[in-house]
Amino acid sequence: MGWLVLLTAAFASLAVFEVRNLRALLRLRRNGTRVPGTVVSAERSNRVVRTSERPGVDKTIDIAFRFETVDGRAVEVRPKIKSAVRTVHTGQHVTVAYDPANPEYADILDSKGAVWLHAGAIAFSVVVCASCVWTVVRPGP
Repeated sequence: MGWLVLLTAAFASLAVFEVRNLRALLRLRRNGTRVPGTVVSAERSNRVVRTSERPGVDKTIDIAFRFETVDGRAVEVRPKIKSAVRTVHTGQHVTVAYDPANPEYADILDSKGAVWLHAGAIAFSVVVCASCVWTVVRPGP
């Protein structure tokens, strides 16, 4: 029973963490300074992963984009979150929202990959927590 409580706590913590990340991202998308940008790299990694936990091919997409801040500073961003869905391509002109206090914190408005990743992590965490709680409170045979 103790492991179930720990599992529930871990996934509840993950859900809270992802809700905070999603809120910050949506705030950036809503309130960030919008400027035109260009995708400088959108390449599938296709690197072979040789680990005992997950052998195979990593098929995530590395994206990098470049834009110029309102004050004329050139910034290139390579988001930490990789996507498995290709929504942009190299050379594409995009709209970028960035935080003027920290221009490296930016997102491509034409791409929804990061939003869906956070939303999916929240949904998964809630399902795991609900399953753990149901396991504890369900009527027995």
